Amino acid sequence: MSSSEEKKAKHEWYKARREWYKAHGICVVCGHRDAVGKMTMCAECLYKANEATHKWASKNPGYWRKAQKKRRQRLLEEGKCTKCGRENDNPGRKYCRACALKYRQYYAGTHVRKVKPGGVCRWCDRPVLEGHKLCAEHYARAVQSMAQARSKAPRGNAFSVQNRADWARMGRKE
Repeated sequence: MSSSEEKKAKHEWYKARREWYKAHGICVVCGHRDAVGKMTMCAECLYKANEATHKWASKNPGYWRKAQKKRRQRLLEEGKCTKCGRENDNPGRKYCRACALKYRQYYAGTHVRKVKPGGVCRWCDRPVLEGHKLCAEHYARAVQSMAQARSKAPRGNAFSVQNRADWARMGRKE
């Protein structure tokens, strides 16, 4: 038996062993403990694999981003959906119709600010102050945030002033 045949036979043996462990709910790495839930590894082996992945990723920053970019370019050149990899049935688009629909449904409620009916504060459900879109509490916060933003903003740059005010209004630090 040649070296390549031995390697192939050994590979087939390991593959069969892995499938047997998987079918019986045993960890495919150590073969000693029960696998966790629907996973194929025990808790200890999962932890070790996770640690090794994080260690490797910290030494190779940007690897996954580059790999995903390369994958998307390849799929786009092949005329496939860049999300799922199936044939793209949506001409001139990156995503197939199914992925585009999922994307639209997922992001419909998450990235669009809900418009509340008139007379209700945009942040809570209390009645608004006369001539404003905020209740008394949120109006006071907005005035305080604007005053703080104006005190920090450099004079003469309208974009910078507006930008700082927007960040302050959203409650984020610069």
